[in-house]
Amino acid sequence: MTGRVDLFTASSDSDVPNLKRILEPQGRAVYFSSFAEWGYDIYGYVLLGAADALAKNPDEARRFAEATKKAVEYSIANPDEAARIMVRHNPTMNLDLVKTQWSATTQSMQTPYVAKHGYGAVTQDRIERSIALTREALKLDREITPEELFMILQ
Repeated sequence: MTGRVDLFTASSDSDVPNLKRILEPQGRAVYFSSFAEWGYDIYGYVLLGAADALAKNPDEARRFAEATKKAVEYSIANPDEAARIMVRHNPTMNLDLVKTQWSATTQSMQTPYVAKHGYGAVTQDRIERSIALTREALKLDREITPEELFMILQ
């Protein structure tokens, strides 16, 4: 915002709306280029859990994932209500900014992959593609299996 930096990393759902809120009234533009636009098969919103807890109680993890999915889908369908609920439980937040952030979040979550496979879909081949991309980008020599990183709950 001081003009000393030309480019930096930011998230589309929290950083960009805040930057626009501050800079656009000053007549300055904010440009955003997402990894998805560059062809990265990004997952978006994911749930992570400890492997031992998931192995011990996979039904609880499935129920939590389903409840989360249901809540997110409801929030996508009812963005104004979702924003009001967020602000009611976090009164220091600005309602208009939360609405803008949630709109950006839903845009990043509603990818062509989600349209085809549904929200929250994780598959073996998709994980393998992510590992291959990461290995190439970081020049990792060691093979990494999906099982080392993820437990896919079916």
